[in-house]
Amino acid sequence: MKIIHKYKSKGLTIQLFQIPIYDSRICFIKYENGKAYQKAIEYIKKIGVQDETYETDEYQFAFGFTTKEKTKHGIVHFVFMNNCKEYKPYYSNTLAHENFHLVNFLCKHHGIPFDAEGDNEPYAYLTGYLFQLLSTI
Repeated sequence: MKIIHKYKSKGLTIQLFQIPIYDSRICFIKYENGKAYQKAIEYIKKIGVQDETYETDEYQFAFGFTTKEKTKHGIVHFVFMNNCKEYKPYYSNTLAHENFHLVNFLCKHHGIPFDAEGDNEPYAYLTGYLFQLLSTI
């Protein structure tokens, strides 16, 4: 993993990094409150995300969400995780859920098909790799 940008303050962690597998950029954002979420939005605007959808309560108060945007760093896959006190008991479950979406987005982006009848090793490998990585941020 190559870190492109790292930021940490009270209630907010942002890590933009590149993984060697599929040469993909991922931005992991973990926030604990509204103020931290607003700082995260300022950051994504700074790197070129123009979509105001992220400023809605639906996103700010979600347990977590995953998306893909064009930025000054190229295509970046974002994982937002709400780590507020009320959501902490569900954090691992939400991280696993968002990791599933991230893997699906990355594989689709790189043209890797999902085979309903197959073993889908690229999906399985990437799931473990990313979950272990995201769990440490």
